[in-house]
Amino acid sequence: MIKSDFHLLITLICRCIFVFFSLCILGSAAGSILAYFKIGYFSFDWKEAVFLSSKKGGAAGSVLGIGIWIKCKLGSKKNGE
Repeated sequence: MIKSDFHLLITLICRCIFVFFSLCILGSAAGSILAYFKIGYFSFDWKEAVFLSSKKGGAAGSVLGIGIWIKCKLGSKKNGE
């Protein structure tokens, strides 16, 4: 049971990190496209976007994954499972 709980925690953290990483990359690209239409110059640095998105995705995704896991554990204890 402990191994499956740990596996669930790692899976939740990885998925949340991936989701936030993807959202940050898409947000950076959308901001660059919007700036292109506004000022006529497209500036998108992939290296910087990936670095910043991985930092933000790692921080937010790990906190969210742990929070979801704790909420799930508390809910299962409340229901007596």
